[in-house]
Amino acid sequence: MLSRTLRPGRRASMHGRGFTLVELLTVIAILTTLSAMAAPVMVGMVVRHRVDGLRSELIQSMQQARSEAMARGNTVTLARLTGCSTALLNTTDWSCGWTAFVDMDADGQEEAGDVRLQTVSVPIGVRLTKPTAPNTSQQFNQFGQSVTLGQRFELSPVDSQHASLAGSVCYSTGTRLRYKQGTGSC
Repeated sequence: MLSRTLRPGRRASMHGRGFTLVELLTVIAILTTLSAMAAPVMVGMVVRHRVDGLRSELIQSMQQARSEAMARGNTVTLARLTGCSTALLNTTDWSCGWTAFVDMDADGQEEAGDVRLQTVSVPIGVRLTKPTAPNTSQQFNQFGQSVTLGQRFELSPVDSQHASLAGSVCYSTGTRLRYKQGTGSC
């Protein structure tokens, strides 16, 4: 008798479990629609993160170069890298990244006697340029000052759809670093 009362209850609860095919397809359609709506926002966030990360890395690298130049009493150079998978536009394009080194003879070229401090790569999808001369290097003297004043680096997304995220890292007399939204003179 006990088994008769449990058996119908089991059947009823077994039929109430799970999802129908229609319900499952409806949930998949809703998730697909939401994902399609969120994708452009996510792409913009990724690009912004890459530009912000590059800006932070560049500023940190320049501050470290200044500090090392003063500590070592010698010129420290940031030099443009070439030969990566990114196609460089011209000599102002630093999109492969840069290397920082103690430049013993202050010639802007890394040689056997120089001490490498760091190598930095530029993230994919972001372009870094240095439109101010000298285009292929940036030097800091033993006092931590820029050898050439009025220098500027420009950071911009490769995709023109996100051009509003572009900015410039500038430094002036006394080598005060600052970031400005947009490209062009500081």
